[in-house]
Amino acid sequence: MLSMSQRKRVLYRGVSMIKGWPEKIEAAQRLPSFTLHGRSIPRIPYGREQNDWGADKNPCHDCRVLKGEFHVPSCDVEECPVCGAQVLSCDCKLDLVLGNEQKPRLISSRSGAAIAVILTGLVGAQTFRAAFWQAPHRFHWIMPLDYLRLPLWALWTVNLGFYVWLLFLCTAFPRSLRGKERILVAGWVPGVLLSPVQGIVPASLANGIQYVKAASIMGAFFAAVAILLEGPTRDDAPSNDDAVPE
Repeated sequence: MLSMSQRKRVLYRGVSMIKGWPEKIEAAQRLPSFTLHGRSIPRIPYGREQNDWGADKNPCHDCRVLKGEFHVPSCDVEECPVCGAQVLSCDCKLDLVLGNEQKPRLISSRSGAAIAVILTGLVGAQTFRAAFWQAPHRFHWIMPLDYLRLPLWALWTVNLGFYVWLLFLCTAFPRSLRGKERILVAGWVPGVLLSPVQGIVPASLANGIQYVKAASIMGAFFAAVAILLEGPTRDDAPSNDDAVPE
C-alpha cells in the first residue's frame, strides 16, 4: 500500500513532483513578463541566467521547469531582469503580467507619441485661452440632430443616452491602459464630460469647470511629452517557441 506522500506525487515529463505542480509549470508559461512603473520587462527563462544552474542536464532544482521555460513564481532560481539578483529576494517590486491579459498600448511608435503631443498641445492651448479670457459658455446639444426636427423630449433622451455612453467610455477606457498612457487619456476625460454641462450651469461654476479642464489637459500634455521623450514601451517578451524545452 502506497504511503500518503507517495500518493500525492506524480511523474511529469520523467520528473517526480507533487500532485498539482505540473499545472503550476504550465501556468507559468503564460506569464512572459513583469511590469515595473508601467513598463513591460521580459522574464528570464531557465538556462539564460548569469549563473549556471545546470539547465543543459537537469530541470530547475526548485520549480522543476526545463531549459527555456519560465520559472514558477516564487522559484528561488529565477533571476531579476533588472538588477540580476534573485526575484524572490530583490527589491525591484516587479509584478507579473498574464500573457493573454496584458493591457493594450495606445501609443506604439514615436510618430504616434508626436501626434499625441501635437493634438494635446493644441487642445490645451484652446482650453487655457478659454479659461483665462473667460469666453461666455452657451448651451448646445451634444448631438444637435436639427435636421430630424425631433421634439424636445426626444432630443433630451438621445443626448442623455449619448452622454451616459460617453461617461462609460471615459471611465472604462483609461482603466484598460497603463502608465503614462492612462494619465494621457484620463487628462482628456474632464474636457469630454464637463464641456456639455458648461452651458447649463451658472457662469461662476462654468468658469471653475474651465480651470479644471485646463489643469487636466496640462497633465495629459506632460504625459504625452514624457511618452515621446522616453519612447513607447515595447513588449519584448519571449515567444511561445522560446518557452519550449530544448
